[in-house]
Amino acid sequence: MTFTSIAIKSSEPSKANYRTFMCYGDTRSGKTRFSGSFPNALFIADKSERGWTTLETMPEEEFYHPGKPPLVFGVINRQEMTEAIAKAEQLVKAGYIDTLCVDSLTFYAESWYQSELQATLAVPNAKLDTRAMYGALSSHLADIRMQIHEWGCNVVWTALASPPEDGRMGGPMISGKSRERFPAGCDHIFRHFRWESVDEETKQPQIGYSVRTAPHDNYVGGGRDSGAIPDPMHWPTFRWVAHYLNLPEYEPKYVPAELLTAPVTPPAPVAAQPSKTVTRRVTGPPKKPPGK
Repeated sequence: MTFTSIAIKSSEPSKANYRTFMCYGDTRSGKTRFSGSFPNALFIADKSERGWTTLETMPEEEFYHPGKPPLVFGVINRQEMTEAIAKAEQLVKAGYIDTLCVDSLTFYAESWYQSELQATLAVPNAKLDTRAMYGALSSHLADIRMQIHEWGCNVVWTALASPPEDGRMGGPMISGKSRERFPAGCDHIFRHFRWESVDEETKQPQIGYSVRTAPHDNYVGGGRDSGAIPDPMHWPTFRWVAHYLNLPEYEPKYVPAELLTAPVTPPAPVAAQPSKTVTRRVTGPPKKPPGK
């Protein structure tokens, strides 16, 4: 057996400069908004959910590189998801993409399960074993997670929230044992929520976003960061995460249009980018939510 030696303390660039996130929360809680703030991002988004419309209305200065929104691949079924992952891998390994976001895992898992269910029901006299199907779903999701986490990029998985019940902590809305197993394979587990209040100066209603970065109220959370990221974190963006974790700066990269439409091929070297002096820019809210 051959073992891989991992340099825990090293000045050399490594996968340690990338992070993987499980971001879950109720609808309109800021998951896609947070994901959209990551550098050189590619979204694989469910067409029926249309979560990417959040990206269309985000102020340009909230993107990691102002005016440079993420790319979006819309998918509707298992086959399109497989094709999108293959194309995404090509772009990541060619050096054009630094972040992959799957938005959302809840919808994809449900689509995969329904596909398997219909295929089983289409077989005459087939025995329907839902327990085995959920087991297959758990294995499938774990395989995808391990595959993508090896690419060498930031990865964000979004999901709806499932409340605590039957002795289980609240967490991502994923069927079966994947609810606990899938987020365990991510570096950070964030629960997103939206708050509403009245501005003390203008007396106008305001809406904001925050995340819990540690376990709370019987909901799962936490990260492999030794508490470097505060809990809660208000107005979350990748730049705040990078600031707390001392992650490197990313320069903008642009995917050639012909590469987006070309068949999937082995990755080619990334095209030379114009050299720029880049200074880390950390932006945040003018103030924290009242009472938060």
